Amino acid sequence: MIRGLGDDDLWHAVVDPDPANPRRRTLTVWGQGAVNVNTANAQTLLALVCAYSPDAPQCQDLSQASAFITTITMVQALTLSMGIPLFSSPSNFVGTLQGRPPLGTMLTQLGMRPFVVRDVSGLERSVTVESKVFSVYAEAQVGAAHVRVHAVIDMRPQPELPSTFMRAAGMNIATTSQGGLGVAGAGRHCDLLAGRLRTETDGTLPGHRGHGVAVEGRGLEDRVQEAAPGDRVRSQPPARSRRAAGGHAGARIAGAGLPPAPPRGPAAELDGVYASLPGHEASIRAISLPRAVWKRGEKALLAELEGAVPFDVDDAVVDAQVTAPGDPVPLLAVAAIRDRVKNYLDGMILGGLEPRELGVSPMALGELAAEIPELAVPGPVLLVYAQDSRAEVAVLRGGVTVFARTVTALTTPAARARAMRQSVAAWAAADGPPIERAYLCGLEAQWTQQPVLEATLLPTELVMPLPSGAIQLGPLAGETAFWEAPIPVALAARGPRARQADRLPQGPPRGVGRRAGAPRAGALPPRGAAAMVVISGRWRRGRATRASPRSATDCKRPFAR
Repeated sequence: MIRGLGDDDLWHAVVDPDPANPRRRTLTVWGQGAVNVNTANAQTLLALVCAYSPDAPQCQDLSQASAFITTITMVQALTLSMGIPLFSSPSNFVGTLQGRPPLGTMLTQLGMRPFVVRDVSGLERSVTVESKVFSVYAEAQVGAAHVRVHAVIDMRPQPELPSTFMRAAGMNIATTSQGGLGVAGAGRHCDLLAGRLRTETDGTLPGHRGHGVAVEGRGLEDRVQEAAPGDRVRSQPPARSRRAAGGHAGARIAGAGLPPAPPRGPAAELDGVYASLPGHEASIRAISLPRAVWKRGEKALLAELEGAVPFDVDDAVVDAQVTAPGDPVPLLAVAAIRDRVKNYLDGMILGGLEPRELGVSPMALGELAAEIPELAVPGPVLLVYAQDSRAEVAVLRGGVTVFARTVTALTTPAARARAMRQSVAAWAAADGPPIERAYLCGLEAQWTQQPVLEATLLPTELVMPLPSGAIQLGPLAGETAFWEAPIPVALAARGPRARQADRLPQGPPRGVGRRAGAPRAGALPPRGAAAMVVISGRWRRGRATRASPRSATDCKRPFAR
């Protein structure tokens, strides 16, 4: 963003009037980067050369300037259409302008007079013949949904990241201390409960204020501690449990700092880790299967998802959760590329954080229904977590996630409006009833409110900030801490229920992604227990299984490095 042009509306009106057509941009931005003379248009080349030769006739005479632009444009139409670069080096570009052969001679014959360049070396330093930054536009339409993505690829050399692992942006971590559960985070957004966990190899938490949250006991009923900068999450004595209105267990964050852990790092301190992939790393689909077919497990899911996901299912890990009772069984299925999952797991294990379960961020939001009564109502509730130019979107019914998606590149008001409109349309296309209310959270929630109002047609009083429910925040965490980082807290909320499910006596037939003792296929799971798809079968690590007898997996083919 340019200094002085921080307003999105001004940028949209003056600089980029049509985001779908980059050629409509009318503002020239002068920077320190070299101009690629093989892709720049003739007007840009003329302005560049005149900056180093202001007295040249082509810069003073309008007819000669027009001849230069016409000649260069004609030659570029022939070369660029075939992918042939016009200039081989900066010196070749300057030599061509000076009329030197071979290309300079040809351009002179076409009517372009040679330039007299004053500062040859300066002009050569200002140009390049290769591009390092690319804009990629992708557009797709499936049914009534229309998506257009603009991505910028920067291939310039970058400084090495301070951390040697967990470099994928957007990973949310919830770690447990001895005998308990917790979340940890560090970074610019983490003067709050939790955010992205970027842990150095020694296990410390870098950043402005590294916060760790440890919950003791079976659920979110006991004491939560907040760690001081650089501290690690450690076990604390449990406090008296309490109940909030509606019978929901609550968690209270105390402001006590934790002492540093031993130098062995967090791996020796952790009782369990519950993590999630960013939503854009997975493909989520609402499907239904006959009960008899659903009992076949992974093979049934693979057959149903074949052709429905944008990659080969043979290279993916899959799982599904039951969203309601009935036959056929309604499911929310998820698939992710196995190699991408392996990269996430390898980075976490390298940092001493070995997850028991790996979920998907938009579906993890549904775990909050166990602690927030407003999310557990029968009617469809829209939950939007907007942060870092993306949004995790989930629809809950009866406290269970029945629809989830992630939208990215939300950098303009038009992009946010389009994303919310398409999300609500996708829910309606799946025969979903009208949204009854919407809750927003995240640092960019205020920019999402108007798009949600327009997409859902709800009155203003029914589109509101996400309440904290039974989760109470302490003064050190800040009043908006939970509202700004809900996914780590949702992952933490899953931990006790996941361990409790491991101890249930019965379960469905063995299949990928379900533990022994999980709710029987087709049966309505306990409130919030299945609100996050936990791709645990082939994603759960064998070493974590050996570390804790309660995390024994029933997958047919455990995930391997």
